Amino acid sequence: MTDEDDRRAITAAMQRLFAGTPLRSSGKLDIVSLAQEAGVKRIKLTHKHTDLKDLFYAQRRTRDGVPDNEVKLREQIAALQKTNQSLRDERDRYRLTSETFARALHVLTIENDNFRRDARNLPPHPSSGLRPFAPGRTPPAWNVHSEVRSSPRMSLTVVLAGSDMARPPHTLPGTSRWPGRSGS
Repeated sequence: MTDEDDRRAITAAMQRLFAGTPLRSSGKLDIVSLAQEAGVKRIKLTHKHTDLKDLFYAQRRTRDGVPDNEVKLREQIAALQKTNQSLRDERDRYRLTSETFARALHVLTIENDNFRRDARNLPPHPSSGLRPFAPGRTPPAWNVHSEVRSSPRMSLTVVLAGSDMARPPHTLPGTSRWPGRSGS
């Protein structure tokens, strides 16, 4: 190889190393990898083509020793970490909201059961013309009910039973007993 061929090979090797696409070396940004990538002996870089060696070191200093593809990957990683953190924050907000709604639903369910129990114990107002259902009889409009099942993480699961008339909505979960009444 002539000196001009060596210079072209070294310049092309520098471009490949800084682009992060080495063909013949490990891809490290040092003189040994540059010589391997260019296919020349290291002594030619250190003694004969010192201007190219100095240019290589100057470019390496401006890049902090990081190839272009690694810079792009680092930028992608930073963007993905930012997105990941925002998704985690959003998940935590939703979790807190669902726990708050679960607590509120639980309190309202208890209050509703207490109101129903109290309403069954009161005699109907004479002017209302309404009369209570007989014990054990379910009103025909009650064809959907929901129950709250709590888990260790307090997530809310609402189970809709469709047209299941076997248990009215004011029965205790897991039983067929009406609150405030004994027996079935």
